[in-house]
Amino acid sequence: MRIFLVLFFLNTCVNELNSKTIRIMTLNLARNYILNEHINELIEKERPDIIALQEAVHAKPGVTNHHGRIPPDGSRIVPEIAKKHGYYYSFGYAPNTPPEDIRYWGSAILSKFKLLESTRVSLTQRRRALVKVKIKPGKSVITCYSTHLPAGWYSGYGLSYAKVHQGYTRRKEIMHLIMEKLGDRPSRTILAGDFNSIPFLNEVDVILTKMKDAFMIKGKGHGATYPSFLPFARVDYIFTSSDIKILNSWVSDSYETLDHRAVMADIKID
Repeated sequence: MRIFLVLFFLNTCVNELNSKTIRIMTLNLARNYILNEHINELIEKERPDIIALQEAVHAKPGVTNHHGRIPPDGSRIVPEIAKKHGYYYSFGYAPNTPPEDIRYWGSAILSKFKLLESTRVSLTQRRRALVKVKIKPGKSVITCYSTHLPAGWYSGYGLSYAKVHQGYTRRKEIMHLIMEKLGDRPSRTILAGDFNSIPFLNEVDVILTKMKDAFMIKGKGHGATYPSFLPFARVDYIFTSSDIKILNSWVSDSYETLDHRAVMADIKID
């Protein structure tokens, strides 16, 4: 009987080790060109194992953008975060154009687990892509994606129906492309990012045909992420395949210097 109990205990311990709890964060870094104390505090507070970043600036010295705020000596915020907080990382420029020497923004994934594979997957001929990595936190390999879809909410300083409709159409087309990339039956897959789409628009339904919305299932609070200082729109999401267990999800209350608030989720993979 004692031997049976010992074996049962050891088996339980092995299963617990193999079904590791993983904490995910997704965050749009818009207008943050250098690593600052607020971003450091957010990461230290939430302690994510995997971070999906959007609008992360990775610019060479002398590159400028339409905000004119990139430091003269360039910006390398993703490797700075990785070095300070102990992550592996993969970065991919969002645009296919302009030429690489004057590109300055894209998406990234940072992981506490070693990257087995990392690629950039183009979604359109212009400005959208997926950053894809494979990691092995336990006995299973999981695939993680980070992406950023177009907004198209405004034109100049006023709302424009044509602009809104164009954004809606483009997002829906890109979501179909994303689901094609993920395949018919995604398994052990995480898709996170700024989708610029609120839940009741049927654009997100395209993804929900094959994936689960972590906040919809286990969310705490209202879930709004934008704008950070007084959020009213939920545009940032963490989606998982059906074989991943979602334990809980929430929106971080940290917002200083940020354009969006971070979305968090604790998951378990058997």
